[in-house]
Amino acid sequence: MAERETVSNKIAALLFSILTLLLALQLLSELGLLFALTNLHKLLIYLVIFILPITVYIKVNRYKRRAALKLNFVKVKYLPFILLYAVSVSIICAFINAGVAAVSGGLWDTRAAASAVGFVSDNPFITMLTMVLMPALCEELLIRGLALYEYEKYGVTASVLMTSAVFSLFHGSLFTIPSLFLAGVFYAVLTRLFNSVYPAVICHIVNNALALYVSTNSDYVGYLTGDTLFLIIAAAALFIILYLTLRLTEKAIDELGGKKRQAGGRRAYGKPLRSVFIWLFFAASLAVSIYNIVK
Repeated sequence: MAERETVSNKIAALLFSILTLLLALQLLSELGLLFALTNLHKLLIYLVIFILPITVYIKVNRYKRRAALKLNFVKVKYLPFILLYAVSVSIICAFINAGVAAVSGGLWDTRAAASAVGFVSDNPFITMLTMVLMPALCEELLIRGLALYEYEKYGVTASVLMTSAVFSLFHGSLFTIPSLFLAGVFYAVLTRLFNSVYPAVICHIVNNALALYVSTNSDYVGYLTGDTLFLIIAAAALFIILYLTLRLTEKAIDELGGKKRQAGGRRAYGKPLRSVFIWLFFAASLAVSIYNIVK
C-alpha cells in the first residue's frame, strides 16, 4: 500500500508541476512580459515544459522509456480503424460541446485551446504546429503514456478514469470538461488495446484539427445546437454506454492476456485520490477554468 501511495504522489506531483509551469507561461504572456518572444519561441518553451520533466521522471525512477511512454509501433493495417475511431470520437465530442453550448446559453468558448496555453499565428503552418500537432504529442506522452503507465498499478478502470479526469481539466475550460473526459476515456482504452500511445496521438491530432476548424466556423456550432433536448439526451446516453463499454473492455483485456488487476483492485480505486498533489492539480485547473470565463 505504501508503494502505491508513493506512485500516486510522484505522478500527481509531476502533473501538478507541469500544469504550474504552463500556467506561469500563460500568465507571463498575458502580462506582456514575453512580448519579445515569437510563437515559435513559446512553442520551444512549451516543449521543454513537457519533455524535460518527463525525461527526468523516467530517469529518476529508472523506467525503460519505451515501456513507460508506450512507444510501441502499431501495424499499418490498423491505421484505417484508428482514423475511423478518431473521427467518430471527435464527432461525438463535438456534439457534446454543442449540447453544453446550448445549455450554458452561449457561454461556451468555441476557441480551440492547446492545454493551458494557446498559440495562434497568422501563419497557418505555425497554427497547425502549435494548436494541432505538438499539443497532441506532448499531452499524449504525458497522460496516455506516463500517467496511464503509473495509474495502471491501481487497475485498468482506475487508470482510465484518473487520466481522463486529468486530461479534461488540462485545458482551462469548464465547458469542455464533459467532451474531453469522454475523449480521454476513448484514448486510454485505445492505448490499452494497442499497448501504444501512437493511436491516441493520431486521435488527438484529428480532434484538435476539428476543434480548430469549429473555432473558425461558428456557423457549424450554431447548426449543431439546433435541438437542445436531443443533444442533452444523447450526451447522457453516451456516458451510460461509455461506462458499460469500459467495464466490458476491462474484462476483454484481462481475457486477452493483459495485466490482471491486483488482488483487492476494486478497493484500490480511491487510492490515487489520496495524493495532495492531485487535489492541487484539480483545484488549480478549476480555478483557471473559472478565471477564463470571468476575465
